[in-house]
Amino acid sequence: MRQSRPIPEGFELKQVRIVKRVSGWYGMLILKLEVAVPDPPPHGEPF
Repeated sequence: MRQSRPIPEGFELKQVRIVKRVSGWYGMLILKLEVAVPDPPPHGEPF
């Protein structure tokens, strides 16, 4: 196995997909991270 980059700290492995291509077999990792997304600031003019 050749890992192209490390898995960042705090991420959780959600799914693994194994794919066969002409150039070989590949494993695609789908990661999950819980984050709080702030509400966008209001913009424009009020009615």
